Amino acid sequence: MNSKNEIAEAILILIKTLIKWLLIGIIVFAGAWFALYQIGEYYDWYRHERHADKVDVRFFIGEYMEMEAVCEGNSYGYIIRNNSEKIVENVRFKVIAKKPGYSNIINHEDTRIESSKILKPGEKYASCFSVFFSPEEWMSIKDMAVELYTQDKWVDFAD
Repeated sequence: MNSKNEIAEAILILIKTLIKWLLIGIIVFAGAWFALYQIGEYYDWYRHERHADKVDVRFFIGEYMEMEAVCEGNSYGYIIRNNSEKIVENVRFKVIAKKPGYSNIINHEDTRIESSKILKPGEKYASCFSVFFSPEEWMSIKDMAVELYTQDKWVDFAD
């Protein structure tokens, strides 16, 4: 018959083996999950983001001769260029305004623009919009001199 020490040693070896294979399983699972996540990220980039990065949004003040767009009064203009190989159905973005040389945002936080103009590859579209400033900021802006940026741009493509 086996002694108590041999039984204890066999149980200890069994526990060590189970723990070893459990850790190996966790590492393999984590590696597989990470690989699948990276493949998904690449697929999203390949299918959408690489095209969306080619859809350009720029701002202008006054008139934009190339598109014959004239923005009068207290309005600014934007132009969307479709430099991608896909047809653009919708472009949404948030407008951020800052005084030149300053980092704080001076416009109303929810200045969002959505353009549903369908743009084929190589086409562009221009339009006007208003930016709402707080009264104290509006008084300090001269000649509508602000720096405009896009944030949270999202592009919908025709599939």
